[in-house]
Amino acid sequence: MVTLSSPRPQSAGFLVLSRAIAEWSCGGVPAAVLVGSGLAALFAPAPWSIVAGVLALLAGLAFVVPGRLRVGPESVTLHWLWTVRTVPLAEIESVTGYEERVSWVVGLRLDLRSGVLFVPMRSPTGMSALYWLLPKGVWGDQGIDLAVEVIEDAVATHARRQALREGGEGAAPSP
Repeated sequence: MVTLSSPRPQSAGFLVLSRAIAEWSCGGVPAAVLVGSGLAALFAPAPWSIVAGVLALLAGLAFVVPGRLRVGPESVTLHWLWTVRTVPLAEIESVTGYEERVSWVVGLRLDLRSGVLFVPMRSPTGMSALYWLLPKGVWGDQGIDLAVEVIEDAVATHARRQALREGGEGAAPSP
């Protein structure tokens, strides 16, 4: 009987950038609400200015709340606020680190069978000053290489398990 064991835990997690910072498609709405509510808080009558101020505060928090990348035995899951995106390990062809030259955001590039998924993990050096309230390990941590290693290991382990389930295809032949 063949058993697969891995020194890696069943699930590993990494902090990633807020999707509002990482993707304009997610950050456009909070940015518009922040600007509009901020202006309304300044110029609206008293009851509406309080509501607008609370909306501006909530929209601003969307840029500060980090997401979480969770690597499990069957999938990679991205959590941010109330959104969840799950990518099955069988869908991942390769994983590498990347650096965006314009904004200096660094993170993971997951080459999927259906396309490419970028997971920004660290903000530019200057942006870390904006997050002085958060723990120091959130921004600028060196977890990118570790995340690449963990995801590659999870994909390889999942492929070996699939091969054993399908009747030993890809497994070492027995003597």
